[in-house]
Amino acid sequence: MPFELGLFFGAKEFGSRKQKTKNAIIFDINKYRYQSFISDLNGIDVKAHANDPYTAIKYIRDWLRVSSKRKNLPGETLLIQEYKKFKKTMPYTAKRLGFKPRDIPYDDYCGMTEAGIRILLSADRKSGQ
Repeated sequence: MPFELGLFFGAKEFGSRKQKTKNAIIFDINKYRYQSFISDLNGIDVKAHANDPYTAIKYIRDWLRVSSKRKNLPGETLLIQEYKKFKKTMPYTAKRLGFKPRDIPYDDYCGMTEAGIRILLSADRKSGQ
């Protein structure tokens, strides 16, 4: 993480106009754990997720609301409900695609997640939400 984060901040500071407009949310398991390996983040609000996906969902949702300036993002309660549905169906989806649920390659997991989001968005549009 420190290397990639350093590249991000370097691009933000010294990059093109587009690079300078980018922003990020920084997570760690515990609020101050990062200080043991990257002290240069002092003054930046690192979010502690404590390995709790619901906490991460809340922080990401709130960050997206502010950074995107969108006013119509769903609340954390709805997002958590959808996440629970996704996690419940994931073992069946993985098996159908020939994976063991705990051994899904990262790129495949991302693709499955994106497909699930598209299905949910499609269902929301059909229902008028």
